[in-house]
Amino acid sequence: MSGATKILAAAGGAGGEGEYVEDVFSIDLWTGDGSSQAIENGIDLSNEGGMVWIKNRVNGDSIAFSHSLFDPTIGLNIRMKSDSSGAEQSVASTLTSFNTDGYDLGTGSSVNYSNAADFVGWTFRKANGFFFQDEVVKAVSTNRTVDLSSLGTVGMVAVKRTDSAGSWYVWHKDLSAGKLLYLEQTAGEATLGEITMSGATLTLEDGVITDGTYLVYAWAHDSQVFGSDSDQSIIKCGTYSSNGSLTGPQISLGWEPQYLLIKRVDAGSAYNWLLMDITRGIGFKVNKYLKADTSAAEANTGSAVGLRADGFQILTNTAALNNEDEDGEYIYMAIRRPMKTPEAGTEVFTAFQGTNAGSASVKAYTAGFPVDMAFHTRTEASQDNYWSSRLTWPSYLISNTDADETTASTWTFDSLTQFFNDYGANTSFAYMFKRAPGFMDVVAYTGTFVAGTVAHGLGVIPEMIIVKDRDDTLDWAVYHADVGSTHQGRLNSTNAFADHSGYWNDTDPTDAVFTVGAYSRTNASGDGFIAILFATLEGISKVGSYTADATLTTIDCGFAATARFILIKRTDDDGDWYYWDSVRGIVAGNDPYLLLNENDVEVTDTDYIDPDNSGFQITAAGSTTINIDTATYIFLAIA
Repeated sequence: MSGATKILAAAGGAGGEGEYVEDVFSIDLWTGDGSSQAIENGIDLSNEGGMVWIKNRVNGDSIAFSHSLFDPTIGLNIRMKSDSSGAEQSVASTLTSFNTDGYDLGTGSSVNYSNAADFVGWTFRKANGFFFQDEVVKAVSTNRTVDLSSLGTVGMVAVKRTDSAGSWYVWHKDLSAGKLLYLEQTAGEATLGEITMSGATLTLEDGVITDGTYLVYAWAHDSQVFGSDSDQSIIKCGTYSSNGSLTGPQISLGWEPQYLLIKRVDAGSAYNWLLMDITRGIGFKVNKYLKADTSAAEANTGSAVGLRADGFQILTNTAALNNEDEDGEYIYMAIRRPMKTPEAGTEVFTAFQGTNAGSASVKAYTAGFPVDMAFHTRTEASQDNYWSSRLTWPSYLISNTDADETTASTWTFDSLTQFFNDYGANTSFAYMFKRAPGFMDVVAYTGTFVAGTVAHGLGVIPEMIIVKDRDDTLDWAVYHADVGSTHQGRLNSTNAFADHSGYWNDTDPTDAVFTVGAYSRTNASGDGFIAILFATLEGISKVGSYTADATLTTIDCGFAATARFILIKRTDDDGDWYYWDSVRGIVAGNDPYLLLNENDVEVTDTDYIDPDNSGFQITAAGSTTINIDTATYIFLAIA
């Protein structure tokens, strides 16, 4: 089957709104159940075209299925395999429909194995500046050219014969001149000649490549046509060289990736094509990968690749990623993390009450969105506040202590809509957050004990920053814009905010970086840190402060209804970190609260706050806690 190339409109849709990475790329996880499933990811494959790449991860029968690539040009229930040189293959009841909001799966075992197999699907929508897909015919005794100018700068190309067996020929902009790779093989770059690139023109070379029908997949490099102003890139293809160190090469992208494809390419080497993504796990403790050139199940290298707000860093000296002899050459393709600004608080925050299971069991907290950071607790006495993030799971920190992080195998963010942990038989509460521009970000960094900046992806100036050393027993550090960068607070303490230049180097954050001084609690040399950043986003979040007067006071957050989460801390003197949520109750009567800095039992017999249709109210009943006359307080509220 062949079809004419469809040239899409430039990124930037109706009403001047730009396209985003969420519109053209998605990572989806599901568990096989042997019955038809709809994968709804909001991507229009029916009208725009594209490709879906599916792989089973692991299952109880230890059955490994090949990578299955589907796209509309070759038809439904027809796949190509990245780990095979075979022709296109008709497989009944696999991908049964390309939809305007995703795709449908049939009952076929290679995409929906009934024995609870875990699967991942990567969706690439055809779009200017991102991805090109077409099927072309190479006729007898002629070159065949394909115009890839819709991509801008071309980053990587893969060409595969469909009507008969034939290798996957791969060109990457950073391979040596005249060199290609095979996608289905581990071999390094070699002189092959079947395809060549000149500018944005791909040529299937006559006399070298066999006549037949071919799939062409191509990816852009740094085409800045996405985002609200159509001036940002979402994909980059590049290269790095090994340094043989556990502190490996740091690759600057200008943004944090959610997907990585990495391959060692130096001549004579033989290493796999490694596929990683943040949904299955790329972090400072977990690195799950699949190999595009083999049907093997998913593996986990542990600490191997660390995601940074402006790129990624190799954290291993294994030959496949950072050869210890310092002679390895590697190519990569990276796709940017989600970048849309949320339109409602429910898109980025939820509080969830866990059900009492009656016995110790793993509990799933349903968020309705990919959870990037969560903290949770139980309401009885002596129950800590546990914090974890997608970047650092399965480790957790405790906000009411200065302890370093602990690893628990039952903690996982390996889901699009849930956060899991083992919390036994007791009633528990989870507070789940999604990173989003203007609202909240999570950054992992390594301390140097030298004053400097840490990149973040918030997109605006952060108004509240919470930092913890993950490797040492040191207090949590808190920055708040209304107190200023000359002062610091401690999340695990009642202490007032105090003047100290070491924490933030007396330097206010910007929309791209925050500053840390030569001080252990924010910058201990060689230690891993986690930073959680919040900002005010109209109608969704409010970071602010107030001066109390011991009377009923309305805190206008600009919301359309009562806040669903409220955190309050006194700054000019000692005071706890109080928090309330709408699940436990923010009502006209008593409102249960807990403390981030303590593991005390939930307090249920006070009425310190009341609901308000613009945010919340501080009541006179709090005149000895959160409404002490003339005292100053900071708060974080989420709609």
